[in-house]
Order: sequence, then structure tokens, then C-alpha cells
Amino acid sequence: MKKSNECLLYENVLALMPSEFKPITIINSRRKLYQSPKGVILFRESQVYQHKNELWSGVDKDMLLKESVSFLCLTAGFLGILLIPAENLIRYIEDNDISTLKNGRTNLRIRIEQDKFFLYDTDIPELDLTHYFIPNDNDEPLRDFIQESSIEDIWQKAKAFVDYEEQYWEGYSIRMRHESKMQKERIARIEDYTCQICGFHQPYVNANGKTRHIIQVDHIIEKSQGGGERMNNLLVLCPNCHAKKTYGVIKINPDYTIEENGEKKNLKHNKHLNQ
Repeated sequence: MKKSNECLLYENVLALMPSEFKPITIINSRRKLYQSPKGVILFRESQVYQHKNELWSGVDKDMLLKESVSFLCLTAGFLGILLIPAENLIRYIEDNDISTLKNGRTNLRIRIEQDKFFLYDTDIPELDLTHYFIPNDNDEPLRDFIQESSIEDIWQKAKAFVDYEEQYWEGYSIRMRHESKMQKERIARIEDYTCQICGFHQPYVNANGKTRHIIQVDHIIEKSQGGGERMNNLLVLCPNCHAKKTYGVIKINPDYTIEENGEKKNLKHNKHLNQ
């Protein structure tokens, strides 16, 4: 895989691969074919094209069949990877009239919509690829993107966000939770990276010279109880208030008042709740 400042590097991709896909060895570096215990993997890269908020790549269906490829692994910029079963991709290509590139490869256009991923083309059904997405745990590129976005755009996307239908899903051999880190970062920015309970606000400069904040975003209704990342279910907290909420010292009421040690009070900082 190429070295790029617009998508994950090969070593980052390897770190994200589920354990049952390891070890991974090279079959053909030029064609980016690799062998794993789960079969042959074809690697492709894509940045996130921000003007359309989509991924773009191409694939040769005949090569997938000839090389007995089991999975396509596509980088989603810095967001993570899509590990797509080749048989699903081949069936979709065969069942639909998808546009091709100049080199004859099938055009793969994947729209990112509220942290979901849809393979699409003109006048054909979309294919939901969200269940094949494995997120990148390194949030730094995502934080850069949110800090560089306009507050108007952040507000618009935060309000429009739609929760996943299921908060957990069985991915390969592990139970994974659907969580939108992008939405949580949006809410932190909207609240000026300030604790909504106590007003704590502390920026710092990290090792790369970028401004970050000591702040966390938590669910009001927990994921295990069906709570997602819609705007009215997220609370921006300092580490201390987060711990108090986790251990039951602080309780969040349905009207967004809080109770701490029997005392009821209002949030000190609130821009997004009740919107």
C-alpha cells in the first residue's frame, strides 16, 4: 500500500484487522494481494473526498474471481477500513449496471452518510456496507477535521444525525458497538470543549503542536440500554464529572437537570440539549 497523508498506512491497516485474519503475508505486492487465514485479501486505498463526503476506488471483477479473493480491504481515509466479503461485491457488480473506469475496473463509489457507508452508482440500488466498517481508534485526524470545520456545518450535521438501528453488531468473531466518534466530536465542539456540569475548560498543546482539550463525551442513556449518539443523548464532561456519573454520584434527569448528593441543579453550560 502507498504511503499517503490522506489515508491510513499499511501498518495502521494491519493493526485494525481482526485477529482471525492474522498473520497476513504478501502474495503479490504490485497487485496488493495478501494471504490470510480467512483467505486472499485485496487491499485498496481511498481518502475521504470531502466535497462529496465519499470514498472512491476501482476493482477488477475478473481478477477477484481469478485470484480467489475472499475480501476487499478498503481504507476510509483515516476513519478506518471496510473489510468487504468479495462474494457480496461480485454479486452486486453482476446484478447491476455499474460504471467502469478507463482501465476497465468497476467504479466503486461509497457515500458516507451520518457515519454509514453505502456503495452506489447512478440509477441502481445502494448496498449498505456499514457492517463491514472497522473504525480507527486514533482520533487525531478526526479532531483536526472537526476543529477546521465551520460551526454552522457542525450544527447542521449534528442535528441531522440519525442513530444506528442497532447499537451493537456481531462483526467477524467479536461483538462490536456502533458508535459515531464524529458526532461526539461535533458535540464537544458545539459546547466549546467545556464540561456541562461544572464548567471545567482546559486546552493544552499536544506533542504535535496542536491544541486539544481535556474533555470527554458520554451517553445520557447508556449504549447497553439502547442509547445512541443523537444530539440529545450526549453530554460533554470533564474526567471528574464523567467518573461521578459512571459511579452514580451524579444522575441526569429527563429534563437535563442533574442531581448530585441529593441536590438538584441545572447544567452550567448547555448549547445543544433541548435543541
